[in-house]
Amino acid sequence: MKRKLVILLLLINFFAFPETTSTTEINWEHQLITVKIQSKLDENIILPEAKIIAKEEISVALPLIMRRSLQSFFINSSQTVQDYIFRDINTLQRFEAFTSLRFREKIYLSDDLKYLNAEYVFPVFPNFASFFVTHNFASNIQQSLMYTPSANFTGIVIYAADRLPLFGQKKESYLELCLFPKILTETGEILFQPQNMEPQRLKDYGPVRYVSDISNVPKVVVGDNPLNIVATAVFGSNMTDIVIPKEYAEIILSKNENINLLKQGKIVIICNKEKITQTVTLENI
Repeated sequence: MKRKLVILLLLINFFAFPETTSTTEINWEHQLITVKIQSKLDENIILPEAKIIAKEEISVALPLIMRRSLQSFFINSSQTVQDYIFRDINTLQRFEAFTSLRFREKIYLSDDLKYLNAEYVFPVFPNFASFFVTHNFASNIQQSLMYTPSANFTGIVIYAADRLPLFGQKKESYLELCLFPKILTETGEILFQPQNMEPQRLKDYGPVRYVSDISNVPKVVVGDNPLNIVATAVFGSNMTDIVIPKEYAEIILSKNENINLLKQGKIVIICNKEKITQTVTLENI
């Protein structure tokens, strides 16, 4: 069975839709994936029939477009969507089914009646992200035994919008955005990873919220008294993980109430505006 699915995966790449183009955008702040597809109508067929044929072509092409467009997006600091698909055939099956879970759909003719346009919107959480959550139980975060003056905060806000050093190297980079980032300390210890969250909560809400400006920080996530932190570096081969000062990690780990903020995903990351959306265009699919 697995062999057949691998063969199917390879064969579908040879399917051609020469007069179909697409643009796929993932907006991390709004947590939405938008796919826009345009297919040229057959001029030798009357309009109603040409529209039906083009709509069917778009329907057939959609799974291929989604997979090709999203394959380079980062899951975590070391893996992309494509890595998951080829590593786990079950992920491939779930991913193909993902295209039926669209949140909004709009199909319409172009003004010149030469093209059929289709727009599909998919939620990142829970529909898309759930395919990549593999743990069954939340791993524990140990409270620090060292006394650190602290307070009960309502959330965590991390500023990471500027170019930052790449941890352990002399290079700099902007933070890249992904589904499941980690937070580390300057000594390299993992403060938080998505496996610290209950699987269903992680699927539903994600581990963090990305925003492009401090004015966009959602109070519904971090409340009125968040702990504000400035990131000091980025980490990982995909540069998606955040490094924070050790003293802020101790503030969080000193109280169970603050540890629960991590476990509940009460984290907002302010990132570079240019990174908040990612777009992939495919032509002559």
